[in-house]
Amino acid sequence: MSQLINSTNWTKHKSIKVNSLHLDRENYRIAGEEDKRPTSERDIIAELVRIAGIEDLAKKIIIQGYFPVEDVIVVVEDGKKVVVEGNRRLCACKLLLKPSLAPKDKKGVFERLSAKMAQNPVDSIPVVIAPNRAEANIYIYSKHTDSGFSRSWSRIQQSVFIVKKLETGYSKAEISEEIGISESKINEARLALELFRLAGVMDLPSDVKRKVTDPKDFPYTPIVERIFKSVEVQKAIGISVNEDTGRLHIPYSPSDFKRAYAKILDLTQSKGDDKFDSRSLKDNKTTINKVQPLFSKASKATTWSSEELGTEESKNKPKSSTNIKKKTAKKSKPKEETLIPSDFNTSKAEAKLQTLLDELKELKVRQHLQSSGILLRAILELALMQAIRKQNKEKDVRTMANSGHLKISHMLKAVKDRVVDLKLEKDEVSLVRELEGNQSPYNLGRLNDFVHGQHFPADYPSIIILRTKILPIIRKAIKIEE
Repeated sequence: MSQLINSTNWTKHKSIKVNSLHLDRENYRIAGEEDKRPTSERDIIAELVRIAGIEDLAKKIIIQGYFPVEDVIVVVEDGKKVVVEGNRRLCACKLLLKPSLAPKDKKGVFERLSAKMAQNPVDSIPVVIAPNRAEANIYIYSKHTDSGFSRSWSRIQQSVFIVKKLETGYSKAEISEEIGISESKINEARLALELFRLAGVMDLPSDVKRKVTDPKDFPYTPIVERIFKSVEVQKAIGISVNEDTGRLHIPYSPSDFKRAYAKILDLTQSKGDDKFDSRSLKDNKTTINKVQPLFSKASKATTWSSEELGTEESKNKPKSSTNIKKKTAKKSKPKEETLIPSDFNTSKAEAKLQTLLDELKELKVRQHLQSSGILLRAILELALMQAIRKQNKEKDVRTMANSGHLKISHMLKAVKDRVVDLKLEKDEVSLVRELEGNQSPYNLGRLNDFVHGQHFPADYPSIIILRTKILPIIRKAIKIEE
């Protein structure tokens, strides 16, 4: 069962400046390998213009105006307001305000469109700020998939959403619990994304390649559901899928597999009688009859994993099983999440806290769950205490708490009630309220469980969600001047 969204933690803002909002580099419309995904704002805009119909959306805004019929969802990460839902709308608005952000081949188009909006620019839009990305993801997934009330994501874009969570440390059980899908669907998403990524290294006619490497047009049904998802078809063509990794295990030479898979991709785009679609591959028997001949002349080889086709080298140089083993051994692991991001500015922190924060930039959360949970609470307490002392508010906080011993709960309440003023933005005040109150399960009580609860061990999702709430508060607390 998926988690319920606690809507009381979500805050609506009638007007936020477009220029203060950031596009999301983790936007699931942008499929592809992590190291090939656009990272800069300009690169993200270029990719959305290419694949997401931004030009047409901008024209609609000019003709009809900006109608906030659907919420733009924002999360605050590292002090930035990142739009996790509504990137198309934000991108169109940014280009109408500043057409110089457009890719070169579209700059003239957006300059002309922008000129039409000069008298009535959309420079502010209403948004809803979610408490964290994890809660926002529940809403986003339900909206864009078959289980929700909108289907604007393709099956590959849905797969990117799911696989991204696996790559950032979530287990299949945790994803299943969070967004309410079965583990078999997670395995299917991994397979679908694997086949989509392989399409990018196939030798294909340019018009076919353009289609099968577009996440919206990838022929999911004939390729995944009819061919590679069926165990019966897998056995007939001699290929298997590793459920732990989502990789194909292939007993043919890489060059012969590429030739057969390229032909499958080509046939999904054919307009002739031999076209591969859900009708021509209506059941396992007909699928085997059509697909098996493509592999009949393929030469057998030591079984290897499909990830070996994902490099430039493999496009031109078939590998022996010895070379494959060597490359696998050298493959680098994905970057692990540390408790404190490497770019977190600690220069204003007092010496003890600064040292601790800098050391925690090396602490890998996944490997040190209990330490991460306990230390997350400790750095929050130290940062709040620093702010209280710098403002000479220790006596006031003790009076408010009616206690000689200051607890972290007293400190949070003092910040919430502005006895201690951290100069918080409205969304940051909401984070303090969530930590101090009982409306969200990710609060001070959960932090205290990490420290004192014998039967409540720290878990990865809780730490990441709590960290998202705590770091903006720490950042403000250590910047307070005397």
